[in-house]
Amino acid sequence: MYDDFYASTIKQLSSGGTLYAAPFFIATQIMYYRKDVFAKNGITKMPDTFDDFWKVCEAIDGKPLKALATRGTRGPTMNVWNWTAWLYAFGGEYFKSYDPKSPDYLRPMLDDPKSIQAADFYARVMQKFCPEGAVNWGWQESSRAFKQGQTAMIQEGSPFGGQFMDPKQSQVADEKLLGCFLIPKGPNGRHSPSASHGWAIPKDSKKKEAAWLFITWATAPARQYRSTIEQPNPMIPRDSVWKREDYKKKYGWGNYIETVNAALQNAGEWSHYLPEFLPEYTDIGNEVSRLLQEVIGGQKNPDAAMKEANEAVAAVIKRAGYYKS
Repeated sequence: MYDDFYASTIKQLSSGGTLYAAPFFIATQIMYYRKDVFAKNGITKMPDTFDDFWKVCEAIDGKPLKALATRGTRGPTMNVWNWTAWLYAFGGEYFKSYDPKSPDYLRPMLDDPKSIQAADFYARVMQKFCPEGAVNWGWQESSRAFKQGQTAMIQEGSPFGGQFMDPKQSQVADEKLLGCFLIPKGPNGRHSPSASHGWAIPKDSKKKEAAWLFITWATAPARQYRSTIEQPNPMIPRDSVWKREDYKKKYGWGNYIETVNAALQNAGEWSHYLPEFLPEYTDIGNEVSRLLQEVIGGQKNPDAAMKEANEAVAAVIKRAGYYKS
């Protein structure tokens, strides 16, 4: 019965071979860009590496738009969600090992030179190529800026493709204006995010049968298909929905579907993205994002900030009884 769901949703909502929630949403991140701005500035090849990306930003910044919108504000799903793809691409890590049997299990690695380099590069890109005030932007502000035509690119979630191409919400809702490409790769390859949401039934629920009936209705192909057509909601985890002609007609602009599928495939190659399997992740995410924002804002240099982040994460892990060193 699971064959129609994207494999990554089943993997992320399972533990020990048991599925704990029925998928209703899947997401990754890609780069959206303005075709007209790229063409005006002679950019004919999409940036494949972060070195290429910097060069493209330099070529288009201020001509006439700022080059990029991305998340700068603090929060466990704000700047760290976007930056983590850059962290892994540069070869950095949150922890040295994710294997509980390893003596290095959950040893923080944010003070590693590669992690520091990733923070430095993300901050320099934001400082030079993002609009003023982007250090305080979350997904709401960055997506609004792109929809209003203020930036030439944005790193944002694949669900936003529906909004960006919705003329009721977006000033760039035109296939002639909007294109997309994968988040660039670094020395350690390309790392696309992946997130799944699912419906679950609490163990002590007094209405298990009613809950199950709702879940089977809410995740059925027909119901999920309707949600893609009635709303700007492209990110349904049912493969059969993506293959329907009405879905392709609505969301098949440019190379959007192709790019999202490639990002999801890339994301499925990695065993983790954010360490959200830890109950303490909120504390970890808050600490890392706070210090990353201070690097972006210029209050701290990357080396000092990431060393402080490493110490803060180590303290969280040690209090929780995980830290082995």
